Amino acid sequence: MRAVLDVLDEVELARPARTNDLLVTVAAGMARLVSADTVWWATCDYARHDNDVHSSDARLDIAYDERQRRWWQLYEQHPLLAYRDRTGDGRACTLSDFVGRRDLRGLELYDEFFRPYGIEYSVSIRVPLSAAYAVDFGYTRAGRDFSWRDRVLLDLIRPTLAQLLARTDAVRHARMADARLTAREREILDLVAEGKTNPEVAAHLVIAPGTVKKHLDHIYEKLGVENRTQAGAAISR
Repeated sequence: MRAVLDVLDEVELARPARTNDLLVTVAAGMARLVSADTVWWATCDYARHDNDVHSSDARLDIAYDERQRRWWQLYEQHPLLAYRDRTGDGRACTLSDFVGRRDLRGLELYDEFFRPYGIEYSVSIRVPLSAAYAVDFGYTRAGRDFSWRDRVLLDLIRPTLAQLLARTDAVRHARMADARLTAREREILDLVAEGKTNPEVAAHLVIAPGTVKKHLDHIYEKLGVENRTQAGAAISR
């Protein structure tokens, strides 16, 4: 327990404002407590079917980035993620809670996304930030399953991780996911939130100012607001 508190104290002191910076700090601290082949985290936007994966194994980052469409085609084969989606349970769970080794190895998901990277065992937690957006954090191994101690350690950090994530840009992305903004609308809203004018946004994205205005009108309608100030407030409050 003391070791977990030390990790969380380190993260508190760092106070990272970006989701990825926060999770890098958490992963570095937790690596001292949980032995694993890889540590990974993912921001999951279910409205857009966008899964931004980061891992200590750079091959995983590349695979998930380049094969997003295929991942989402096979997504429902993932027994742990299917359970989370069905129940909303974000507590620490392992793959082996839901599927045996033989059945796991019979999945296309295993052949394409697990086996090439030595993933035989996995444990993870989930922190939902909205109805359409969540952050998953976990570990993988090739040789042996994760213990109850490993689960307890992850469950101990989950409440504080949720509080820390609420201070990062993850909240803004979650609110945009709930509003079902398109990728272009998100780009424009991010630039508007930085204080850029319509002409400045247009120049940055190499589009016409009139196109920026049309996108903003759609954004206002989706967010239920009337102007850029209210739109910025809606995704940051």
